[in-house]
Amino acid sequence: MAKRRWAYRAIMLLIGVLAIVAADQLAKFWLTGWASQGREWGPISLLLHHNYGISFGIELPSLLATGLIVGFLILLLGLFFASHRQLPVYFLGLGLCIGGGASNLWDRLSLGFVRDFVSVGILPIFNLADILILIGVVLMVIGALIHGPRQDPSI
Repeated sequence: MAKRRWAYRAIMLLIGVLAIVAADQLAKFWLTGWASQGREWGPISLLLHHNYGISFGIELPSLLATGLIVGFLILLLGLFFASHRQLPVYFLGLGLCIGGGASNLWDRLSLGFVRDFVSVGILPIFNLADILILIGVVLMVIGALIHGPRQDPSI
């Protein structure tokens, strides 16, 4: 039974991650053309930015940035498969984080940088994958708060 649950989780995660990577890569393909020309809608701007660092514009050598992203994804995968939490919101959050991280990793490995293009006020420039990661973290926190600390390891 546990083997079936693991296989089901793996298949659902793979489908979700592939869908997220496809959506983010498609958004990057479409919107980077507009962003290279610079577009503004009130406080929101599309500005093409090549991010050679990690989140929030923190500049790091490419090898270190790639290593941190891979480490982050491995940690999330470990949480995904080791978690006994049964809340869909928790798994959805993990899946969004893994998918967004995988899409940004795809950019870094294929292009040498991550394509960021959305600018809102004083926030750092970001992309759809960054938004999905942020939403995923919020959902994971909500899921952890709803479930509370585990008392019984068999739960």
